[in-house]
Amino acid sequence: MDYSAYVPLGARQEIDELLSGNETTQHQAMAQSAEDIECLERFAVDPRMREAYTLLNSEFNKDREWRSFIFAAWAARVDFTQYRERLIQASRIKKR
Repeated sequence: MDYSAYVPLGARQEIDELLSGNETTQHQAMAQSAEDIECLERFAVDPRMREAYTLLNSEFNKDREWRSFIFAAWAARVDFTQYRERLIQASRIKKR
């Protein structure tokens, strides 16, 4: 992928990892859908991200921090409703 110059190395590494679908990583649920790929591409090339990266540069100074940020931002789009509902159901079953 051709990254914008302002995208930090750690962010680039995480985006590449998520797009690769390499199952040897800690991320078992890799980018699969067109929406996933579009989201990651926005992190890589959207000009609106320049300001975000600039502001975050004062907070993150290690590649691992950038990688964690990109993964968290990407994963935030997941709807955890079904998981919460299952947890509630399991709790109710356990109380019986």
